[in-house]
Amino acid sequence: MILRSLILCAALSLAACSTQERIDTTAFEPQADANTFRYRAYADASVRLDVPWAEEYRMDMLKEWLELNHKCPDGFTITSRKPVKKSEGIFADIYDIYYEGRCKPSQAT
Repeated sequence: MILRSLILCAALSLAACSTQERIDTTAFEPQADANTFRYRAYADASVRLDVPWAEEYRMDMLKEWLELNHKCPDGFTITSRKPVKKSEGIFADIYDIYYEGRCKPSQAT
């Protein structure tokens, strides 16, 4: 019983950390056109600019934003990705990455 409680607490803590990290390190802007959005994420020494797993991590954060905003239930397409260098870091430069995207059309007929 105690072990289950500890596991549950650990899982909830990780979920809270993920939510806080998404809020602290990314931004999401729904657009006037309900099918489009803007998203900002970051890249640094720990989450590199052009490493596949890091981009997957940024897309996971975007998926959380989309779910919270009830957008793109059938998926999305990134239409623009623009890294902007903010500063030079000791181990890697630091970037804001600006994305624009469009929701995929519904598959329901």
